[in-house]
Amino acid sequence: MRAIIRWAQSNRGCWAISCLILAYFLFVYRPLNARTKEKDSLLRQTWSRLETIHRKQQAPDRSDFNPISQSLKQLAPNMEGVKRALLSRIEIDEFYREKSMEKSMEFQLVDYQNHRQEVIESLDKLTQARQSRIPSSVFEALPAHHSDLPEPNYLWVELALTQHLLQSMIYADVESISKLSVQRQSAPSADAGQLSPLIPVVSEVRFVCESGSLFRLLIMLPLRAEEIQKELAIDFPPNKPSLYVDQILIQKNSTERPTRVAVWMKIVGFIPPSSTQKAAETKDERQTAESGKD
Repeated sequence: MRAIIRWAQSNRGCWAISCLILAYFLFVYRPLNARTKEKDSLLRQTWSRLETIHRKQQAPDRSDFNPISQSLKQLAPNMEGVKRALLSRIEIDEFYREKSMEKSMEFQLVDYQNHRQEVIESLDKLTQARQSRIPSSVFEALPAHHSDLPEPNYLWVELALTQHLLQSMIYADVESISKLSVQRQSAPSADAGQLSPLIPVVSEVRFVCESGSLFRLLIMLPLRAEEIQKELAIDFPPNKPSLYVDQILIQKNSTERPTRVAVWMKIVGFIPPSSTQKAAETKDERQTAESGKD
């Protein structure tokens, strides 16, 4: 009889997880996929036009690129608008943006450590108010400085992204967070005069929550703060950038509570180009000064 009960409980857990995945597909993935296709339509049209121009070129060696250049000039205003719209989603608070744009040699460790502690204290108060459980080991995993860290000014952006991630989890009513790790990824170098590439900041988290809380979190992560307030009627702290789920693993956590799940998730945020562009200019200035000394 007990075996049958355990089987039934396990079956309900599978149904709960299946319903969660189905709800995510219907209410999160499909709308985001539709919006992505809508944004991609301009790019597909551009490629189609360039292909048509290439076929219609009269030059025997197909080396006359003037028609392509003219077409790109006509499309430039539209592409600039799309680029601005995309970059606006990953913009961060002005305070963190200005701090990240400082030269590396101007990085003040004491200022960063003090502000990091303020962030930890504010998150701890929010945790208590929302009745979540976050151990001190999670707070200790917030981005910290070490001696061989390149571009330490990027720590300000990493701290902002991690703060908004934890705030999202707390406001989504995640029950407990057991592990957090944050790692900045490398990005290819940009050509002179070109916009610096985005630098990903990857966070890995392990937590336990109800399936409804996980569904709410998955909706919140890619939204800006004002969108969260509009869509979910949550008074979320301002200036939240979009965060993106890269990988996720969901497991049933308890036979007694079929809707309770244990989750491992990898989330990606980005250091805005305004910060990376400034760092690239500073690096070029430093290399120029060193070559002048030689």
